[in-house]
Amino acid sequence: MQSVRKRALYKFANGNGSEEEDGHILYEEEQEELIQTLKEENQSSNYRFLTVLRGILIFSFILQIFSLFKNPLLAIFPPTISDNTPEIPLPIPFTLLNMFLHFNLALLVFPTELRSLNIFSETRLHPLPYQLTYAIAAVPPTLSMFLRKSWQSTTWWGVTILIVSTVQMVMDSIHEGNESISELESMRYVSRGA
Repeated sequence: MQSVRKRALYKFANGNGSEEEDGHILYEEEQEELIQTLKEENQSSNYRFLTVLRGILIFSFILQIFSLFKNPLLAIFPPTISDNTPEIPLPIPFTLLNMFLHFNLALLVFPTELRSLNIFSETRLHPLPYQLTYAIAAVPPTLSMFLRKSWQSTTWWGVTILIVSTVQMVMDSIHEGNESISELESMRYVSRGA
């Protein structure tokens, strides 16, 4: 009689890290099916995250264009203090700086769309690191607080920091999800000849 070889199986570990407690074992086909399902769910959530993030970034950029003429928060909530200059000095250059930071974030959020325009084909544009982006975005609200301007002015100039942190948080989440899927694929057990 021929000897029967036992088929090698993949053990699916639960979140606690103890494989002995979880007796569920996945065959290679089940592994592939599970990984494919998780990959599709990850791609779907990444698409939703990016769609919302792109909407936020575009909306914020449009508000920055309007702020070239007047601070939107000062238009909605006029200052109660009779201050002749509720705005920080040089608001237009600071607004242009914020618009540049939005473009920098767009390099992260719209990478394929911006590269497909072929406007930047000769020069390779890379986004600034997050630390530098935070430092640049912190200049206008810090100046506003230092000069004791209205809360509307300080809050408006701090919006760019909020946008930068939102982009970083979502992009890190997407990156972690993709890494988790890659790690799961590398953990897949391949049984030769089974």
